[in-house]
Amino acid sequence: MAAEINYSIEEREGAKIVNLAGVLCSATEREFISLIESLVATNNVIINISGVSMVTSSGLRALIDLSHFAKQKKRRIMILGASDNLQSLINATESYDLLLINSVEEGIRKLEYYI
Repeated sequence: MAAEINYSIEEREGAKIVNLAGVLCSATEREFISLIESLVATNNVIINISGVSMVTSSGLRALIDLSHFAKQKKRRIMILGASDNLQSLINATESYDLLLINSVEEGIRKLEYYI
């Protein structure tokens, strides 16, 4: 069975919220990167990964690269619903540009300060 990523998009208070499900890996990163880059062109983005069953090193690299891309566009990407394992991996790689949040409301509040 091929890896896949599914998503839905909603908008709240000027931010796009992308609800992901599936696997974030080398097989899905191109589609994921294309989606997020298109949204970041005009919006801040909250990526809800609570429905993602696995994030590989390719997926983590995509998240980090997208965060840098967003900063260049004067936008931000925030990660909602990161598992304890992913949070530990982000901390171990010192990927401090990835803003982890616990709720959409927290993300909206932080956007006022982190752009």
